[in-house]
Amino acid sequence: MKSKLFLTVLVLVSIAATAQKTKFGAKAGLNVSVLSLSGNIPSGGQTSAKTGFVVGATAEFEISKKFGVQPELLFSTDGGTYNYTNSFAGSGSVYSYSQSISTNSLTLPVIAKYYVTNDLSIDAGFQLSYLISAKSELNFNSNGFTVTGNNDMNNNQSNLISNGSPAQNLIINHDYELNKLNFGLVLGTTYNLKNGIFLQARYNLGLTNFTKNANVLAGKEIVSGGSGDDRYKGANLKNAAFQLTVGYKFK
Repeated sequence: MKSKLFLTVLVLVSIAATAQKTKFGAKAGLNVSVLSLSGNIPSGGQTSAKTGFVVGATAEFEISKKFGVQPELLFSTDGGTYNYTNSFAGSGSVYSYSQSISTNSLTLPVIAKYYVTNDLSIDAGFQLSYLISAKSELNFNSNGFTVTGNNDMNNNQSNLISNGSPAQNLIINHDYELNKLNFGLVLGTTYNLKNGIFLQARYNLGLTNFTKNANVLAGKEIVSGGSGDDRYKGANLKNAAFQLTVGYKFK
């Protein structure tokens, strides 16, 4: 991943040196993200989207009248919610489990732009993201036994409440093994207005596992003594997002 970052910087320096014209700007908007779960997983679970925001700076290097390159430095709030209803492995005890993950990331997209018209471009490229922080909200219910709370996924510390009382007997060492650097693909479009304002629609597809240990999305996380549900071990947890932004290019 460090080699990808070095190569990205090298490419940007080369493009900046050969650009015919450079315009700087800023943008902000809506970020709707979802955590996709795949691989070795049981049935009965589903993910839902989380709404956040994105804000940051942009620069567009004009290579020709038809082509340009737009690197950006963005701050975004991402995440998603996972809901699961099933029974513990080897037991008839049914449980429902909901976990909402919220993340803050610093992202460096590098976008190639092809201008269909003078005002409309088709955009595609890649992005590198650095995970600043990640938090989780938990809601668990099994036969009337409830556990709610939150934890900081960076340091694996939990603050869980069991039936209204501190759940100190429950597992608090989750071992999330978060990937701080993540790689993804970007596809979108930009429409430039005459007064320097531009509108963007973009889809970001994460290709790197958000965490090496997707088993955090199973009942094992909150079962006393560690005898929980291991059926998510080896699963893939990745992030995807749809963005709608408005920006301004300085003259």
